[in-house]
Amino acid sequence: MSQECRRVIKDNGLYVFSVIALPDGLSSADYQLGLEYGPADVEVDGGYVALLDAAGWVLEDRIDLTPAYITAIDKMRTEEESHFDALADMQGAEAVEARIARRTKRLKALELGVVIREQFVARPA
Repeated sequence: MSQECRRVIKDNGLYVFSVIALPDGLSSADYQLGLEYGPADVEVDGGYVALLDAAGWVLEDRIDLTPAYITAIDKMRTEEESHFDALADMQGAEAVEARIARRTKRLKALELGVVIREQFVARPA
């Protein structure tokens, strides 16, 4: 993906993206929890900084969005729970229950610190 972005972004352009990732320095037990509670693609071999470098990008900024993301996910989960019946009528109870369960699992991972939400800003090398 980042190589394709490098192909289409001009030399003075910026590449800005956010990810849910495993933080650096996790114990092996916490790493396994991060894999269990994080999204399916949470594990990135070598990390995003190495990935950017290999694809021809220079890291300009790396911003921890975790606290704001926790607030947003918790707010979405709370709203979905409080409007469960209306959402279930429109989308089906199973779909709403599954989404709430995913948010609950994601919150647990974020609160345990086994996953983080980060934003990267990079420029072409």
